[in-house]
Order: sequence, then C-alpha cells, then structure tokens
Amino acid sequence: MIADYAAPIGDMITLNDQIAQGISDPGLVNDVRTLNFLSLAKDQAAQQRAFLYNALTQQFFSDGEQPALTTALSEELVDKASFETTVMPAEQSFFSNTVAGPKVNEAEGIEDLILTSGQLDTTPLNISPNKAPTEWYQAMSSTIDDMQTVEQQVARNIVARSQVLQGGAEQSARFTAILTVVVLLLVLIATLVVARSLVLPLRRLRAGALDIATVQLPERVRHLAEAADPASSLEVAPIDVLSADEIGQVARAFDQVHSEAVRLAGNEAMLRTSFNAMFVNLSRRSQALIERLARTIDSLDPVFAHGISLREPAGPADVDLEEVE
Repeated sequence: MIADYAAPIGDMITLNDQIAQGISDPGLVNDVRTLNFLSLAKDQAAQQRAFLYNALTQQFFSDGEQPALTTALSEELVDKASFETTVMPAEQSFFSNTVAGPKVNEAEGIEDLILTSGQLDTTPLNISPNKAPTEWYQAMSSTIDDMQTVEQQVARNIVARSQVLQGGAEQSARFTAILTVVVLLLVLIATLVVARSLVLPLRRLRAGALDIATVQLPERVRHLAEAADPASSLEVAPIDVLSADEIGQVARAFDQVHSEAVRLAGNEAMLRTSFNAMFVNLSRRSQALIERLARTIDSLDPVFAHGISLREPAGPADVDLEEVE
C-alpha cells in the first residue's frame, strides 16, 4: 500500500513544486519551495507511521521494513533541513510552536528507542506491547496533523501572495489596456486629421479643376471671343488650395495651365479681331477705290462721246487710272 500510494503522492508534490515555474516573484517562489519541502517531510512521517505501526502490531519487522523505516526518517530529516533554509521567520516560529507537545515527544521517543535498540520493546517507555501500536499511531498522527496545520498555513500564504500578485497583474493589465485604448484613439484621431488634411484639399482641387474645365474656361473663351479688348480680361482666379505640399503644387500647376489656356484664347481673339479689322480696312479701301473708279469712268463718258482718243493725255483722268491700276 505504501508503494502504491508513493507514486501519486510524489507526482502531486512535484506538481505543487512546478507552480513556481515562470514566476518572477522571489517571495512566492520561496513559499512554494517551503511548501514542497514540508509536504515531503510530512509524507515521510506518514510512511514511518505505517511501517512502525505494522511492525508493532505483528511484533516483528517484515523483510526490508526496518531499513525502509530508517530511510524514511533520514529523508524526513533532510526535508526538514531544506524546509528550514527556505522558510520565513514567521513560518518557522509557527512550525516550532505547532509541531511540538507531549504527543510529538512521545512519537520521537518511541521511534528513537526502537531504531537505537533494534527491538520492538517499548517497556522502557512504560508502554506495554499490546498498547504500543495504538500509542505510536496516535502520537505520530498528532505529529503529522501538526505538520499539516503548518502546511496549510504556508499554502494560505501562497494563496494570499498569489492574490496580491494577481491583483497587481490585473491592475497592470487594466492600465495597459486603458493606455493601449488611449494610444489607439490618439492614433485614430491623428489618422483622421491627416486623412482630412489630405481629402479636403483633394476635394477642393477636384471641384476647382472640374469647374474650370466645364464652366470657367468655356465661359472665358466665349467672353474673350466677344470682348472688344481681349487683353483686358486675361487674369484667372487660382484654385482654393493654398498648401505647399504636393496637392498645392498640383493646384498651382493647374492654375498655370488655366492661365496659359486663357492667354492662348485671348491671343486667338486678338488675332481674330486684327484679321477682322484688316478685312474691314481692305473692304473700305476697295470700296473707296471702286467709287473713285466709277467717278472716273463717269467723267470719261463725255470724252468718248466726242471721239477723243484714250491715248492722249487727259490730265487728272490719267492719274486716276494709274492709281486704279
């Protein structure tokens, strides 16, 4: 039975010892090691209770039972020594005050007598052989119960320390979460501001470019074509994007294109006006010459009527003919 229980009990103690893995708090790690050493010592004491109770009941040691008892006692002492190296002063004082008393002394006296003499005779302690098993079991059970009381106290300290660390971790997690949310909000606000600073100029650039292409420029070309003095209305209004970034540079470039288009339209209008004036002047000059030629011809009719030859000089009439030619 001891062998069957030893494996799962050892596994559970090992599992408790692994609680400290991954923990950065030295106090909690130390408490877990203290609990582990105390649990091992208590388990060895329980095995001693079973070995010696069986021997006292049968009044002899079974094969290997006495060495097993000695080994269990030695391991208990080693575990207690390790416990004392890691236990806190308050817990050490609690252990010394709890694991003490007549029953603890009785259990130690019975075990020391038997292991020293090698005999199962308890009469030197005024304990008859028929009462020895019960006396031993009760005394050792009291010792184990006292050790378990200290063990539970150490476990409560571990739980309390863990709760403190958990509260700190939760508070840190909440602070980190709040800080993360604030940072994300700031990033979102900054992103919206940047996006707005980009989108609004782009919208104004788009609206201005469409207005120039579909309304202002055709209207300006029509106005220049009808204006008496096209050179007086070549100024253009810039697009309402005054930033110095790439969007503003595109707006200024489009303003230059608009201005150049208006200038070309104005030049075309002035050229058209010049051509019109030239043709008007030519038409007026041609009309004046035709009228003078008609008057000259009218003045020549009487001459032809009297048979005067056209080859003879005719004074002013010849000059007029040369001007016509």
